[in-house]
Amino acid sequence: MLISNFLKDNVPSFAGFKEQPIVNKLGSTVGWHSHCYQNGNQYPLGGGTATDRETARRISIAETFERFLFRKQIDSGKSELFLFDQVPSTCGLACGFDLSKTKMRSFCEGVERWAWSQWIDRKHTIDEMTAPTQLSELSIHLASAFIGHKYYQKKLIVQLDNVQYDVNFNVFLGMTDRGVFAGSRVTGKFDDQWGHAIIEAWRNYNNFQLFNENIELDWLERRVFFFGRNKGEALLQINATNNINWPIPVVRFHSRIDTEIEGVYLFRTLLEDYVPWTDGNDNRFVY
Repeated sequence: MLISNFLKDNVPSFAGFKEQPIVNKLGSTVGWHSHCYQNGNQYPLGGGTATDRETARRISIAETFERFLFRKQIDSGKSELFLFDQVPSTCGLACGFDLSKTKMRSFCEGVERWAWSQWIDRKHTIDEMTAPTQLSELSIHLASAFIGHKYYQKKLIVQLDNVQYDVNFNVFLGMTDRGVFAGSRVTGKFDDQWGHAIIEAWRNYNNFQLFNENIELDWLERRVFFFGRNKGEALLQINATNNINWPIPVVRFHSRIDTEIEGVYLFRTLLEDYVPWTDGNDNRFVY
């Protein structure tokens, strides 16, 4: 079955794809954007950015399914089964087309949310790194949108299903004259450490340029809009961290969620002792 037909059969609002190459200053294509769009609405159902078109499209499709299935769970009347009644967001949620990879991505998403809260809310320190010397052409191009960069990395050991995982919490901050734009990713130590974080920061910067005070924004967009104009506040919160003794991360919840769609997998992972990313005001520097 064509993937467009597959989406139409399972996500009724899906109307098609909008895709474009990412071209660097030399005129070379270094990556692709892909968006799943819906009729009558300017906001995409899901989006993806990657070095190749196929991967970008798969990411946008997975994000579309993730958002659709999240809303389906919220509306099902059974949200307590996966703790959506307690944490009513996509925190720790991952959707994909490979069972083991989706399970691991959910685990990393849960750890990522926990690590942000430990860093900013609990004021645990993270080392600032020197700029990496090996980045993809796409990462180099996207990072060039900013006048300054900061790289932070924290090594963590987390246990899941009696298996111990060594992972890195990576944060990239892209600076403008007035603002700071964050991207992050939890990865295995042999994975690409910075590609996704740079893409995420760049997407936040792109979205920021479309925002103004007269349009309605969701909680994340409001936070992006605030810190896009208040770089000093973000740096104050980072510089206020002073606790070097990080707690041991403990998985609170990890489960597969039945999507009822063959070949589409969904997992959710939440950790103990953290403040969900949707909590707090616009000036809480947590993503």
